[in-house]
Amino acid sequence: MAKKKIKKSFEPKIMTYLCNWSGFTETDVLTAGAIQGSPSIKVKRVVCSGTIEPALILETLNQGNDGVLICGCHLKQCHYINGNEKAEERVAKSKKLLKLLQINPDRVCLDWVSPEEKSKFINLIKDFTEKIVSLGPYNNGN
Repeated sequence: MAKKKIKKSFEPKIMTYLCNWSGFTETDVLTAGAIQGSPSIKVKRVVCSGTIEPALILETLNQGNDGVLICGCHLKQCHYINGNEKAEERVAKSKKLLKLLQINPDRVCLDWVSPEEKSKFINLIKDFTEKIVSLGPYNNGN
């Protein structure tokens, strides 16, 4: 009788870049992660989501993270006028680059949140974590 392989639980490593002006803190991110099952989430606050370049996203993945979550202010509400529009353009370029490198572009997520949207923020972390779990670990090319 063949033994069934027991699949180990995969706990994804997710880097979250938070816009300084979106209103959420590292504690909010870690609390949201704890609510949905304690994935390994790292947080880095950035001046604006528009500062995230394609090279940083690729570097973040290559440093052992399974996913990259970028949270910024809602469109038309950017503290720097159009930083979040730059973020959209840069994430779109990043996803094209990842696809060319045969890396699943779903490993990157950009979304808009405000301090009043705590439940949306928690669901965003939960949904993105579930997506990364379904993709499996990133192996510098997965």
